[in-house]
Amino acid sequence: RLDGLWYLCYDGKELKTEEKAMKKGGLQLEKDGSVMLGGVPYRAFGVNCFNLASQCIGKEDSDPTLAIKTLQTLKENGVKVIRFSTGGFYPSGWKDFMDHPEKWYKIYDAVFETASKLEIGLITSFFWTKMFCDVFDEGCAVAFANPWNNPSKSLAFMKDFTQTFVKRYAE
Repeated sequence: RLDGLWYLCYDGKELKTEEKAMKKGGLQLEKDGSVMLGGVPYRAFGVNCFNLASQCIGKEDSDPTLAIKTLQTLKENGVKVIRFSTGGFYPSGWKDFMDHPEKWYKIYDAVFETASKLEIGLITSFFWTKMFCDVFDEGCAVAFANPWNNPSKSLAFMKDFTQTFVKRYAE
């Protein structure tokens, strides 16, 4: 679940940051940067697991088994929060997502469902690197120049991917 985390939201007019706190006393990010759970400061042991989802992507299909086992192992070792990448590291990974999003969403669905059952928090890194711009043959200087009035394919993809992902997993 993405509730309680800061995320980028595209409303069709501008890219803006919004805070969405979980209902029923879930995680909340305070203005001073502290994280609260049910009104009490929250601290948890977390790890960076870049390839939690991407390790499960095959050339023809995807299988979430390894991601599920990874989550179970991390839970057994007291990990309560995991940061992972939602896309490829290299342009080829992003190209695979664009060509076969159903493979990737099969994994994301399993990751979010399993993490929820195991009570593990997830922090998503939507764009781990800027190399996805290469899929569109745009350098970063072109892709991100004047982001509010830019026909960049990279920027349009970022907005669409982020909005779709947040809508799918925010509730």
